[in-house]
Amino acid sequence: MKQKPSIFFIVGLAVAVVLIVGSAVLLFLGFRKLSGARKNLDVAKKKLEQFHEQKPFAAQRNVEREAANSDTLKDWYSNLVEIASADQLNIVDRSPTKFTSRLGKTKSRIEARARKEGVEFSSSLGLGFETYFGEEGTPPPPGQVPRLTEQLIIAEELCGVLIDEKIEKIESMKREEFETAKMGRGGRTDRRRGVAVLTNRPDAGQFGEDDLYAYFRFRVRFVATERAVVGILNRLSSHERFFVPVLVKLEKEDDDIKTVEFEVFPANDDDRDVTKEGAGESDEEGDPVVDEEARRAEIEAYLKQQPASERLICGLPLEKPAIVTLTFDVFKFRKAPEA
Repeated sequence: MKQKPSIFFIVGLAVAVVLIVGSAVLLFLGFRKLSGARKNLDVAKKKLEQFHEQKPFAAQRNVEREAANSDTLKDWYSNLVEIASADQLNIVDRSPTKFTSRLGKTKSRIEARARKEGVEFSSSLGLGFETYFGEEGTPPPPGQVPRLTEQLIIAEELCGVLIDEKIEKIESMKREEFETAKMGRGGRTDRRRGVAVLTNRPDAGQFGEDDLYAYFRFRVRFVATERAVVGILNRLSSHERFFVPVLVKLEKEDDDIKTVEFEVFPANDDDRDVTKEGAGESDEEGDPVVDEEARRAEIEAYLKQQPASERLICGLPLEKPAIVTLTFDVFKFRKAPEA
């Protein structure tokens, strides 16, 4: 009689089979993952080999094209600088006495021109150069004469524009007094107060070592109508100098709307009947009942009889001049070096 297998033997055999199958599965998965990693490694190695095999420099065709583009940009820049600096001032004279003489002649020309055009120009107005006027005036150092002369020419050109636009009065003119400045932060716009600050920069109008441009800042105060102000801004925008307005401020003491006072009806017409036809003699408060349509028609008829100048209440003929404060910069550009 055969002996049956023990239950413990059967359980142990089953566990061994499960372990063997599980190990086989894990081994298969491991080999599969290893195979995938090898494939990824081969792809990465191929990409790296391709990078190493590439030439370290650009193609000759691209090099030639970029060289041509660089030459084109240089030509554009040179032409732009040449155009921008074509009409700018180039003062060489450094004689203080000649500058003082030129200052007096310039002011005389402006006064004569203003007088001819009916523009009020005070003889005490020094155009921002009050330091050099009068018996106590001292000539500037020779090194400062060129920039002072530039400022003087700009001031005269500005006054010419103001006078040509028929303003009423030039009240004052200020410039950057660089010759009296020791240190400065330059002109700036104070956004809190909404005004353009006029500071005395020691390097005003002077090129630094790497500067492409330099500028002077001026401020002029005059009396003119809004129409004249628009004309002035248009003239400055097309001027051969680079005038750039920083602040335009207009202040008016009175309104441009005229208050018209007149008698609607003649004095000898007080007894005419203005009561509505068919109505009672008075309303609840005892006042006569007025025919509004008839009253309006009579008012319009009366107004039509008045001169046109009396009927105007606003417009250009009645525009009142304003006190204008104009702050602006005048730019100049460094000339391109000669090849």
